[in-house]
Amino acid sequence: MKQLSFAIPLSKVVVLADIRRRCVMWGLPTLTHRLLEQWYESGWDDGIAAFDRYELARTLEVKPRELDEGIELLEDLQLIRIRRGLSNEVAELVALSSAHHSDSPYLGWWQIYVWEVCDE
Repeated sequence: MKQLSFAIPLSKVVVLADIRRRCVMWGLPTLTHRLLEQWYESGWDDGIAAFDRYELARTLEVKPRELDEGIELLEDLQLIRIRRGLSNEVAELVALSSAHHSDSPYLGWWQIYVWEVCDE
């Protein structure tokens, strides 16, 4: 018997629902849900989302200080990593780049499947 493993990306709908559910479960502020959702939507293909802090604050209709606090909280929880460029910043969705397991407390955007294959 051999094991065959493969991963497929979860749908956006599944991941966005998981983000909401887990943020509520962890007792995180609503702004953190909105930030993760915004970045996930814009960084769906690679987990990297470029943004301008002031434009993002305006889009989310929050004060720049509130946005800074939300970003800092997500960094402290190691859900994201912020990289600063010359004109924009980049949010790396660290927590979403790993595999998702149903019993895992972490977010993820890959579902892992393992099949048992008979040797012939």
